[in-house]
Amino acid sequence: MGNDRTVCLALVDGRVVDVQSWRRAMPEKIVVQALTMAAKWGVPQENIQFDAIGGVGGSLKRAFEVARVPAWPVYMGGEVKDDWRYLFGKDAHLHFINRRAELHWTMRLLFENRLISMDPSFYPLFVVESCQLVYGFLDTGKLYIESKDKKYKPRTGFSPDHNDALVLSLARDRIHFAGMSGGDIPSRKEHKLQFPR
Repeated sequence: MGNDRTVCLALVDGRVVDVQSWRRAMPEKIVVQALTMAAKWGVPQENIQFDAIGGVGGSLKRAFEVARVPAWPVYMGGEVKDDWRYLFGKDAHLHFINRRAELHWTMRLLFENRLISMDPSFYPLFVVESCQLVYGFLDTGKLYIESKDKKYKPRTGFSPDHNDALVLSLARDRIHFAGMSGGDIPSRKEHKLQFPR
């Protein structure tokens, strides 16, 4: 809708190696683009993930099913998964209101600790979107990230689609990672490919 973009991102060995985006793509085209990028970077089809929220998420889920691609939906508004325990301790569910907040904070900590990176040519796509994002804490002490549709887009005039793709790349809802020096960043055999819309 509006200025939203579909963004497909490949994260290989903790590094963003490829980013593609387009507007108004049909779910079938998204599946083809995802499979093309996955083949280019050696990403197994079962490591393709997508944002399952909203009508686009449902249509995309069905397009992957029809194509018999074992892609995995990520529910950003869902419960905290506690899959980055070494970053937050054993009680991540006490720190975040939902999966989206958990994964945004994960991204922040991974960048701070230099456990993920990207080619500087991708910075313009991510920095503006990430720096505009507002977070806060509820009375319970849990972290929340502002609503994309109700707050972020009306305030900034654009959608944080590249940022969302990077955050989705950190979801480990299905994939089990072997640890690497410095943490649980995917190994070469465990590439991931994500896109939020």
